Amino acid sequence: MDLSIILVNYNTRELLRDCLESLFANKPAADCEVIVSDNGSADGSLKMLAEEYPQVRVIANHENLGFARANNRAIEQSQGKYLLLLNSDTLVIDRDSFDKMFKYMEGHPDTGVLGCMLLNRDHSIQLSCGRFPTLFNEFRQKLINMVFSGKIEPFYGKIMAEYREEHPVDWVTGACMMVRREAAQQAGLLDEGFFMYFEDVDWCRRINSYGWQVVYFPGTRVVHLLGGSAPKQQNISVIYKESQLRYYSKHRGRAEVSLLRVIQVGKHLILLAKLKLSSLFTGKDVSVDSEKTIGVIRAFWGK
Repeated sequence: MDLSIILVNYNTRELLRDCLESLFANKPAADCEVIVSDNGSADGSLKMLAEEYPQVRVIANHENLGFARANNRAIEQSQGKYLLLLNSDTLVIDRDSFDKMFKYMEGHPDTGVLGCMLLNRDHSIQLSCGRFPTLFNEFRQKLINMVFSGKIEPFYGKIMAEYREEHPVDWVTGACMMVRREAAQQAGLLDEGFFMYFEDVDWCRRINSYGWQVVYFPGTRVVHLLGGSAPKQQNISVIYKESQLRYYSKHRGRAEVSLLRVIQVGKHLILLAKLKLSSLFTGKDVSVDSEKTIGVIRAFWGK
């Protein structure tokens, strides 16, 4: 089999339905299978899959395993030469999208990971690749995010030009990434210590360490409804920061990890003070935001 297309779902029935509809409307010519790893959804996702997409192989996990573990369960049962991780909050908009990626991988045997051009709902280009995280690179990435949002207009054209050209990168986002099975077997599966976020960057780093190229390929375009697949009832900011800390602890020195802790704790203590002052002078209920902020402080202070 050429290609295994893997989606993780957690209570995103309508997004998943739209994603699968777009996928099968633009199904690759390559021999492929579609696998959904469901993390104990309670929104009727499994019923929808059984009734509307019986051709999809479903792995019904009994709890929310997180992104990495759920993908790994599907990878372990997949058969494709290539693995395509695809978020449930994506839409395939071109008929030959994944055939282009498949052909690229076939023609570039040194490429282990291939990412595509991600688009926002309005088809503007979305940030989807970058350099390995360091404190300096993350600051640089924030500036690039500001460029994407139009806040730093002079650099917009230069950044957009880069995103229209194929080029090697350090990482591509797991929202849509094609991975050569041979590379995954060498580097190992996704690190299940990451519940969500940074597991794709970590995987790219480990695959790259075995000599495989990670490439951004704008020849394929996929719409990504950013954040749609994230669990709504959980404190996403805490999950993100815990994953950030795990990544730095794995791949950066002790001094940089300590500096990261100081920066994040200090930043969020200031934010917490601002919230308390706002509540004091305006009477606004800031309990939810305060709890989220305290959660981030605990994530960096207590580990």
